[in-house]
Amino acid sequence: MRIQLHVSLSMIAACCALLTGTATHAAGTDADAATGQLTSNLLVSRDSDHFDTDKLNVGYVFSSGWGLGFNVSHFSAPGWSANGKGLFAQYLERGKDRTIEARLGATQTAGHTLATGMLDYMHRVSDKTWLGVSAERDVVESIHGIEHGMHYDALMLVLDQQFTDRFNVGAVLGATRFSDNNTRPIFRTRWNYELVEGSGLNVYLKTRNYHNNRPYQGHYFAPENLGEYSAGLSWRTAFPGPMVFFASADVGRQRIDSDHNGIWSARIGLQNHHTSKAIWQVALETSNNRASSLAGGVDHYRYTSLIVRLVYPF
Repeated sequence: MRIQLHVSLSMIAACCALLTGTATHAAGTDADAATGQLTSNLLVSRDSDHFDTDKLNVGYVFSSGWGLGFNVSHFSAPGWSANGKGLFAQYLERGKDRTIEARLGATQTAGHTLATGMLDYMHRVSDKTWLGVSAERDVVESIHGIEHGMHYDALMLVLDQQFTDRFNVGAVLGATRFSDNNTRPIFRTRWNYELVEGSGLNVYLKTRNYHNNRPYQGHYFAPENLGEYSAGLSWRTAFPGPMVFFASADVGRQRIDSDHNGIWSARIGLQNHHTSKAIWQVALETSNNRASSLAGGVDHYRYTSLIVRLVYPF
């Protein structure tokens, strides 16, 4: 069950904004609201447990910031598959001092109908500090969770602190409540330092810790305790177009209860330049992080995902 790595596409986008610096927050401006905007998110993931996920949502936001959209999803494993579909209302606002992305609707997956929604809110409280809230309600993406109509409710507080021009820290603190009465408090951080000013070359440290108060119920991967840390390098540079190329790679250690393992991840992609009115990103990521698996994975577990995000004004 993949909630540990991506509560949703929207939260991925929020965390990207949180952990890559304040420039991302200012990618759009209030001027963009003068026209309508096409919005779209695509997630395609595969893993060595042979659990495949394909999710797409497409919508349109009017000049008021309000809009409508639909989503479709397909989940499959050997000898099993399920489909989902839904409709939602949405709100989008991107200013220099505040960003809001929200959706509220209903999704039907494998015959189970669920009220779903998300909110990503970030506000600049000073020149160097952003504070925000991320909330979400969605389907538990495991075979058992989908077949039995399980869901989760997540609420996270978000901080992005720019200490110097080259050093910033992001933190996420909150909890996820599952419909099987399991509660998971979680705390994540990322510490980022630019090695040479203006080079786009950074060294970073990221951590994650969570606890399940009702572990190992068999509905999805839920150990009693999980802790991990990784250190890595990232690079961002502008290409003609204009567009931005980015890449990162890290290695670290993961503790799942009393079990300790090495972890690694790598990510590569393209996104819009900050001068572009259209906001888009294409990213490919791969990892051996066992927290992405349905049951904790195996020693040679692999998870790979492709994420495409677009907000296009016209």
